[in-house]
This record gives sequence, structure tokens and C-alpha cells, in this order.
Amino acid sequence: MSAIALPDTITHDNAQHVLSALSRQLPTEGLVGIDAGALVKFDSSALSVLLGLARKAQAHDQVIWVTNWPELLWSLVQAYDLTQVLGQANEAAS
Repeated sequence: MSAIALPDTITHDNAQHVLSALSRQLPTEGLVGIDAGALVKFDSSALSVLLGLARKAQAHDQVIWVTNWPELLWSLVQAYDLTQVLGQANEAAS
């Protein structure tokens, strides 16, 4: 499994840049691991980045696997009812 680490900050101000940069790191095959452990400053734009990565991975018949969810980010996933898209087979905040 290839792994991509999220940066420490994802907000409206940098979300498009982060998505673009991380998209270039997506492997061409296999399961895509995304480590959210470094993410400490974020807003709902972080969900947009994760959804964008999931969409790009899906276009290549891949699945993303998010680990080390910050508790607040996992709460946003649940609040926006995105658990089927981002939470399925992913590691929830402990």
C-alpha cells in the first residue's frame, strides 16, 4: 500500500493547492493509504480534499484508506454523513 501524509493545515485558503499536490502523489495502482495524523489545523475543506482524492483514486479503480483520523475531523465526517464514502473500511478516531 502506498501512503500519502496530509499536511498539518488544510483550510479554505490552501485546500486547492493541497489537493493538487497530493493528487500528484497518488500511485497508479493499489490501495492508497492516507495518514491524517499530522493534521492539526483544518476546517471542512479537509473533507473536500479527502473527497477529491477519493474521486481521483476511484477513477483508477483504487480505494483510499485513511488512518490516524483527528477526532474532530472524524466528527465532521459523521456530521456530513460521509462515513459511507470516507469511513468505510477506514480507521476511525480512537
